[in-house]
Amino acid sequence: MIDLTLDYHAHILPRCDHGSDGVETSLRQLAMAAEAGIRTVCATPHFYPHRENAAAFLERRARCAAALPPGIMPRNAASERMNSTSS
Repeated sequence: MIDLTLDYHAHILPRCDHGSDGVETSLRQLAMAAEAGIRTVCATPHFYPHRENAAAFLERRARCAAALPPGIMPRNAASERMNSTSS
């Protein structure tokens, strides 16, 4: 059975990639997901290995997640690896 309460691909971390331009947008995205019945959100910011190393990506992801209010950060933080050298 498909679990429709799980969003496993969300660009919700503020200013981490193209998904959210700030904390207010991230909170709106999460509220909309909750209204749609989503209970678990996996943050999947882009990782560009041709632009940054893994340590820099992990620091960027943590910094962006820390911008969210306490208790909001998704427990499931992942990444979306982008292989292309284009944006």
